Amino acid sequence: MTQKVHKGLHHGIPTYSLDDGGPCNGKLHVGVGMRDEPAVLAGITHLVEHLLLRMVQPQTVLHGGTTGTESVEFWASGEPEDVAAFLNAIAAAVCRFQDVSGEDIGREKAVIQAEDPNKFRAVSSGLYGYRFGAADLGNAHFGAPATESLGMSELLSWARQWFVAENAALTFTGEVPAALDVSMPPGSIPERSVAVPLITEPTLVVSRKDGVALSLLVPDADAELLAEALRYELCARLRHDYGLVYSVVDFQAPMDADTVQLDLILDPTSSNIPAAFDAGTAALHDIASTGFSVEALDYTRKARASDLEYGRSVPDWHLDRLAVRGLRGWSTPGLKTVTRHTDSTTAVSLAASLAASMESLMVAVAGYAKPRRKHAAAQGLAFESFLIWRDTAPAVPNGHRAWQAKDSEAVLWLTPDRLLKRSGKKTKAIELADIAVAGDRSCGCVCLLDRHGRSLDFDVTEWRKGKELRSSLLAAVPEDTVRVFPAD
Repeated sequence: MTQKVHKGLHHGIPTYSLDDGGPCNGKLHVGVGMRDEPAVLAGITHLVEHLLLRMVQPQTVLHGGTTGTESVEFWASGEPEDVAAFLNAIAAAVCRFQDVSGEDIGREKAVIQAEDPNKFRAVSSGLYGYRFGAADLGNAHFGAPATESLGMSELLSWARQWFVAENAALTFTGEVPAALDVSMPPGSIPERSVAVPLITEPTLVVSRKDGVALSLLVPDADAELLAEALRYELCARLRHDYGLVYSVVDFQAPMDADTVQLDLILDPTSSNIPAAFDAGTAALHDIASTGFSVEALDYTRKARASDLEYGRSVPDWHLDRLAVRGLRGWSTPGLKTVTRHTDSTTAVSLAASLAASMESLMVAVAGYAKPRRKHAAAQGLAFESFLIWRDTAPAVPNGHRAWQAKDSEAVLWLTPDRLLKRSGKKTKAIELADIAVAGDRSCGCVCLLDRHGRSLDFDVTEWRKGKELRSSLLAAVPEDTVRVFPAD
């Protein structure tokens, strides 16, 4: 290794830098991301990021900001003094965040809506939500319609809690610029929630997303190796042997210091979804049992060597990892340790790591492909419909108001504990105490998201006296869960 990471402190903020000369890439990392947001405030970190970038304009250095699952980063690339000036300006903006105007907030909400209209409007859980529900990592990607109603008091409180010196870090691909003067407000190290899986056995989940996804909880030390090796094996089988998919894409997110959720996304055509589910799930079991191929291991080592830049330099991603994991109190192995682990990994040891992770297997299958319990059982999986309406014993709750559907025989009852619906001989229920967010839309819908991550846009206009139903429903859920959402 020809480079060394230099660690230091700048106004109490940890720094990670290299000794390269020339143009500099610098980042200010703040240890708060989408996973840290309660469901009722989903999107608040992204809005704070946008407002801080607005406050420092105009800027002529290459720059930007990103809100991710674990952190926010503000970056600039160019001459060291220009990079320093940008990061100094961001820190100064944090210190005067109370100066943000209502007009600024409104404009940045509009910008965020333009950036991703669907995320701004809709609630739609994905793989994190399926496994963790509406908490911690599960909150990272279910959407951010609460952005619409976020106000200055909430934004200021959030910034004061998280955007503090004790929760920040700096990284530079060169030396720390001499002109750097990043002074963040003082605070305390924030308390964080713990990600707890709600799905605890191998399970098929009916998904609103397209295609098929295979998800595992794997050791952090093996996550990159397993991602590369499984992509190779799945492509070899599902694409080259069977012609079922075009690609296999992997995503990784740390559950905690030692465990990573590894997701492998398959893209079969609609007609090939059942076959891709069977072939993909069977492939994982087969590899865990018989081992990875020699070719898969060879490919994996070469891919990791490229990621590690063949040991000649320190990749930018390693600096980011040191900073972000450090802010969460997680250790990060050095590149020499990672390289030694890669070189010592065998097809047998990697298969053993996969086999030990198979109890966490979760397979998401597009709902329009009509996956059923029998399909799950054939692959040794439990079945989760992921519908917020849950089957319950037939009952007519005496003494409670009933609402009749306009175009069917369905009937609703609202009790102090549950919303009940009877259609034909089936009765289903939503537990009101489980509601994490109740989104009030001006179009007449009430969006319900429960603590398991299951959601529903409930259209009260489909029911007689729907306005009364809407008012009664919003009054029945926990008061602190109600937010104004954009019209759907």
